[in-house]
Amino acid sequence: MAEMLVLRLLEVGYHAHFVTRVDELEREARDEEKQIFLYDDFLGRTNFKEAPDASSQERLFAFMRWATGR
Repeated sequence: MAEMLVLRLLEVGYHAHFVTRVDELEREARDEEKQIFLYDDFLGRTNFKEAPDASSQERLFAFMRWATGR
């Protein structure tokens, strides 16, 4: 379903980024263009048993705040 959403947004001028790590999100983020990020949590790395370290989690949350304008 996420991939279908990305395809639809490509049709209306968004730039798509398929990422698997927080540093990729940070590197690709641009204020000046419409973007959609598909963050593939390969093998469920963000589950409770194997959650990313606190630094990565905070960076992901910071990116989410930036992306939503909050």
